[in-house]
Amino acid sequence: SLICTGSGILCGMAMGKGDKKRIDEIFSISMKILFITGVILILVTNIFAFNIAALCGAKTDQIVIAAAYIRGLSFGYLPMIIIPTLITFLQMSNRSVFSLILTVSLAAFTLIYDVLFLKLVSTDLFYIGIASSLSQYTVLIIALIYFLTHRIINFSLFAFNADIIKDLFKYGFPGAIVGIFYSFRNIYINTAANIVAGSAAVSGMAIVFSFSGFFDSINVGVGNSVKMISSVFVGERDSESLKNLTAHALKEGIIFAIIKIIIIFLFGYQICTIFTDDKLILEQAYLMLRFYSLCMPFNIVVVVLSAIYLNEGKIILTNIMNLLTALLIPCSLCTVLPPFMG
Repeated sequence: SLICTGSGILCGMAMGKGDKKRIDEIFSISMKILFITGVILILVTNIFAFNIAALCGAKTDQIVIAAAYIRGLSFGYLPMIIIPTLITFLQMSNRSVFSLILTVSLAAFTLIYDVLFLKLVSTDLFYIGIASSLSQYTVLIIALIYFLTHRIINFSLFAFNADIIKDLFKYGFPGAIVGIFYSFRNIYINTAANIVAGSAAVSGMAIVFSFSGFFDSINVGVGNSVKMISSVFVGERDSESLKNLTAHALKEGIIFAIIKIIIIFLFGYQICTIFTDDKLILEQAYLMLRFYSLCMPFNIVVVVLSAIYLNEGKIILTNIMNLLTALLIPCSLCTVLPPFMG
């Protein structure tokens, strides 16, 4: 998130100034940082898989299984952190349609591979993690082929610019910190679900998370588009276009959110049956899926406004908004509501 957000904003500002050379530098430096980071993450996660499982709330008898799943997922960390940045540069190069295709394809491949591995390979969580990782590599290969065949941006192995690296971290920090907020939120909610309702609730949440990428793909696409386009308007100092972009993004995003809510309430139970036929887990998953859907209109508002605030240099305001919506409010509701809901 740090490099993806930072590179997108810097690229938009460079586009506003017509500086193609700087765009190539930003891309090259970003890709090298991401590759090194991805390799380190894979190694660290595999070495400390058991520790990470314990940190995520796994009980003693669950740590081995959780660690296996974490290791399976870890092999996909490299494409997982590179793909969003590639999508960012696609959007900046007026390839928004293909960038949206990649975003939706990632969710679709994840769902397809998970189901195929469950049905044909094994129900072992390690292999489910591997399935998710394979979906990441599939989309990465598709994206790289597109970049190479269309010669979108020039990559230089030896590109280096200290100012670009500094600005990448400056503008990318809010995106990185919100990722940390989401991680702590998920740990807290998983632990609370396990305490309140046991393994059925945790399994239900796993089903919801499997579909969240698919349902959130539009929000992600809208947010990334707003972030990139608004950075160009900020570079050009075009406040009127910035206002129009914000209004249009909020309107379209909320409309899509309402459509997704309707789909989930009508077909949510049938969607959950793809993963299990256990009635208790299905009830938990369907309940969670409906609650999750009701957050979608609010989420799109936060996504759009945080993108605008970040490009305007309102870093503190962006961080406060992310802290509230990604961590404090969800965890507070998770603490307060269970006693009343039974």
